[in-house]
Amino acid sequence: TTFFALLNWRAFAERERQMHLLRPFVAPEGLYEHLLTDIPAENRALPPFDELIRTVLDAGQGYLIPVGARAALVDAYACPRVGGDIPSINALLPALAPGTLLLPIDPAQYGGAAWAVPLWTGQNLVGVLLLGEKRDGSLYMQEEIELAQAAGERLLDTQASAELARRLAALQRRELAETQIADRRTRRTLHDDILPQLHTALLTLPPEHPAVTELTAVHRQISALLREM
Repeated sequence: TTFFALLNWRAFAERERQMHLLRPFVAPEGLYEHLLTDIPAENRALPPFDELIRTVLDAGQGYLIPVGARAALVDAYACPRVGGDIPSINALLPALAPGTLLLPIDPAQYGGAAWAVPLWTGQNLVGVLLLGEKRDGSLYMQEEIELAQAAGERLLDTQASAELARRLAALQRRELAETQIADRRTRRTLHDDILPQLHTALLTLPPEHPAVTELTAVHRQISALLREM
């Protein structure tokens, strides 16, 4: 009884530890809050990815590289930060087929990474997660690789959604500014050009002219419209 009690307690403690490590991946504000700011792309950090590499997987090196349409929306990330370029994965893409969980690669060619984990959305390859060896020298378990794959796919999807939201917000701000400029230009034209011309026409025409009444009504309508605007 004592043995099973200890076993259940350790299983519960391990589950709680895993849930604590995965909390950044289920909190939306922690995933893409950094993308909704005006920080330049090269200065942005991705805390959940750092947590995945350093804490969850205990890997010495990691790269999150988008592929296809995601590459136009999402930046590649490295943990820890690298001073040079992100390694190119073009040579790896033909070897990544649906169902591939892990692919060994040459660390000398891929910035110290020894394993490539493909990331999918359905049957479409959306990115590749490159992992270095574990810092303690142990091997990756299948559960850890599957966890890394799921977390990487979620990170890419969330970043792409956040980038789209940021771009749409920028377009909306620009459209609002253009609309305000057009409104001001319209009001200025009505106030500075059209109303004086109508007033001049009213003063030029004799009072008994049939157009005076209509011009007076138009003048009043435009004046009232300007006051409302």
